[in-house]
Amino acid sequence: VYKRQLLTITGNLTVESGGSIIIEGSASGNYTYAVHVSDTNWHFVSSPVVGEQYDDTWNTANSINVSGAGLNDAVSTYDNTTSANGSWNYFQTGGAATTFNQGQGYSVKRIGSGDYGFIGTFPASDVLLTITQGFGAANKWNFVGNPFPSYIKVGELITANAANLADTHEFVYVWNGASYMTLNSNDYIHPGQGFFVNADNSNAGNFTIPESLQSHQ
Repeated sequence: VYKRQLLTITGNLTVESGGSIIIEGSASGNYTYAVHVSDTNWHFVSSPVVGEQYDDTWNTANSINVSGAGLNDAVSTYDNTTSANGSWNYFQTGGAATTFNQGQGYSVKRIGSGDYGFIGTFPASDVLLTITQGFGAANKWNFVGNPFPSYIKVGELITANAANLADTHEFVYVWNGASYMTLNSNDYIHPGQGFFVNADNSNAGNFTIPESLQSHQ
């Protein structure tokens, strides 16, 4: 049970992992969303705030598995243009600070269980992405994510994007820390969750994550 109330923050706000907050008006200032993992496996995440960056400082603060100077750190993005299987692009130790893109998925790995802390402003509008049929239309997988600090029902997201998803793959594909699995229409995408979808075309702006789909669970 929840109520819609006026919320005034005069200090710092932290939303714990699994919690949700929906702003039906304006908000200013930063807040922290904590995405918890209980192991040292790779996990798919997406920033539930606007403006957070990852670099050596963020990686250290979040116990990211770091390889060494100029080597791969355990923060990576997916590229579907390089081959039929695609490839992972890793942040390099000492690399420039890079902003987490809204609605983009990232694969990350910690050296111990704990929270990924995302600090930034509230997402205030719909997120419009372009999903593509990469590598000569042979790799249609696109790595996206929930950009909001609240839940999204899978069936509602699929309905909003069905025209641009492959008819045989109208689902959300996640990694549970050990293997891939699909979420059905009655499942919910958690805040901070990254996932794959399969594109039916490469039209600009063909995947939308409407702000109106936010919900509490």
